[in-house]
Amino acid sequence: MIQPFQVSRMSTQIQCARCGNPAGKHCKGCFQAVDVQGRQISPTYYCSKECQRSDWKHRGHKLVCMQACDRKRLHRAGELIQAVFHEYGHACTESWITDVVTGFDGKKTCVVTTYKLGSLLFCDFPDHLFRNEHDRKVMLARFQCDEALLRMHSLLLQALEGLDDRMEDLAVSPRRKKEHLDYVAPSGQLDTQHVDGHVFQRLTIAGQQYAFDLTSAQYGHFRTVTPYEEHAERIVQRVTYVDHFGSLEAAGRESKNADIAMALAGDPDAVHA
Repeated sequence: MIQPFQVSRMSTQIQCARCGNPAGKHCKGCFQAVDVQGRQISPTYYCSKECQRSDWKHRGHKLVCMQACDRKRLHRAGELIQAVFHEYGHACTESWITDVVTGFDGKKTCVVTTYKLGSLLFCDFPDHLFRNEHDRKVMLARFQCDEALLRMHSLLLQALEGLDDRMEDLAVSPRRKKEHLDYVAPSGQLDTQHVDGHVFQRLTIAGQQYAFDLTSAQYGHFRTVTPYEEHAERIVQRVTYVDHFGSLEAAGRESKNADIAMALAGDPDAVHA
């Protein structure tokens, strides 16, 4: 189907992609499209509907336009789901953070009085303890890494329905250390590692692989959608697990349900799961 076009205000400065004449209209599908990095690219301009039809059918714009639309949808989905994830994290934190202490070296330590309440109790994320948005995003990512996997699975599936060629769950050993934020656990001991693995999704769309990572902020990376090779170079030391999309969510939900069952039964170990 030919994408409709809209009148441009720059009609005397832009040439038709088909014939080279002055163009005052552009393809709606390419409008506000982005490249693989998420940077906005210029739409394709035409002087007439006839030139647009010809370019669509005979000069390959159909494929270019469809790929541009897919990238736009993917990056938009990343922005929306990241926003939902942050809102969820603010309202449904399972770890009770009572203080944030900054050392002389600039490293921040979160004092956690109760960790992993077994999903039976949620508390608000303590925004007032963090001085800037950078640290807030880092700590949301660290504390909500499991929740991104469990709670955002269905939303991601719906947002990308019909778009992906292949979706995979990846677990990796991270290449770089997490941002300068440590824990004082409920036991009073300093926990500098907390976890030694990381999970995210790998999507293949029109032959291009992307990493979809809602919690990469804990590694100093604040983009949800990134070309996979770039993401791997930045974060991944070694891939430890690859399977179909939803496999880690199912395993994580089974483990979460077991934690809740132990908490309901009064098992003291359940709060440290």
